[in-house]
Formats: sequence, C-alpha cells, structure tokens
Amino acid sequence: MRSAMTPTLGLTGGTGTGKSTLAKFLGRRGARLIDADKVGHVVLDTNTKVRSALEDAFGTSIFGENGTIDRKKLGDLVFGDAAALARLNAIVHPPLLEQLREELNRARLDAALPLVVVDAALIAEWGIMDWFDALVVVTAPRCIVEARLAAKGLGPEAIARRISSQLPDEERIKNAAMVVQNDGDLVRLEEVAGQIWDLFARPVPPVQASASGGTDATQN
Repeated sequence: MRSAMTPTLGLTGGTGTGKSTLAKFLGRRGARLIDADKVGHVVLDTNTKVRSALEDAFGTSIFGENGTIDRKKLGDLVFGDAAALARLNAIVHPPLLEQLREELNRARLDAALPLVVVDAALIAEWGIMDWFDALVVVTAPRCIVEARLAAKGLGPEAIARRISSQLPDEERIKNAAMVVQNDGDLVRLEEVAGQIWDLFARPVPPVQASASGGTDATQN
C-alpha cells in the first residue's frame, strides 16, 4: 500500500455480477466510491465534443426527446457489433479515463478517507490495473447474470450480445488480489465486504473518520 495516500481498490466484474452491490457495502463502511458508469454518464451528458462525435458516428437516432443521449439506444447499436463498439470506445473512453483519474487522484490525497473504491467493469480492458493498490474481481454464475439482466428488461438476444462483448472472467482475474464469487447471497456478500475492508482499509483518526463516508452505488 502507498503509506502516504489513501489505499485505492479497483472493483471490477462483468455486467450482472453484483459488483456495485459489493461497492455499496464498502461505501456503508466508509469507503469513498467512484462509479465509472456515472463518470461516463457525465461525459455523455456534458462533453460537447463527445456528443458531436457520437452523432457523426451513429446518427441522431441516439438522442432522446429531451436532447440527451439515450444510452439504451446507443447500447443496442454497439453491443454485438465489434466495429461499432470500438468506435464508441474510441470516442468516449479517453475523456472518461481523464476524469476518472482526476477523481481518483483527489480522493487518494484525502487523509480522512480509509479506502477509495473505483467501481468499473473495464479496468482490465482499459489497462489501468496499475492505478490501484489492489484489484478485486466479482464473478457470478451465468444463469444468475442472465436472470439479473432479464430483470432489467433485456431480452435473451440482448443479454447474449452483452455477455459476449465482455472480457472473459479468466482474463480479469489474472491481476486480481481477490476473486469474489457472488451467487446472490447478500448476507455472504456483505461478509466479504467486511473481509475486504479488513484487508485493505486503513485506520483514520476518529475526528477524520466522522467526516468521511461513502456514496451509494447502483447494482450492475
């Protein structure tokens, strides 16, 4: 661990594995959570260069009635189409990573924080494993992943496209300090959060600790 900085944890896993639920449990313990999806949403909503480039690449159909980018429409266009997904990533990922790194660097300098957790599905794909003191990978049985995605309204074909577009778990876990197999037992998952906390969080003075605290995260 970097003794002069807040410990930083990269939390990753495929869609539907429940990694953001694990992040939420860590946030309740006092971790600062940085959600890469939320950072990406900000980039899509506010970066005019990104919006213009996406319109040029994918057309005006990706915009909703309120003028914002409809992420579901955009996802339907790129998942299952490797070339389209590569175009999307080339446009969005550079400014996303720039903002993500800025947030991470600010957080790791906060002496009041016991732990910083970056919740991001694409840590391995982005090649940013060395940004973190440790990497935790969350996996789940495919049947559970499919059920979670179906509960979000995705059909079988869309689910298959999303899963096939992701990096296999075997690739993610190559650099993992810990692999969490999440079968949907929330009590067990919260216990795992406690184990992660004990391993990676640092103690902070009580006055500082009271000023910290995590932010919420939605389940992926």
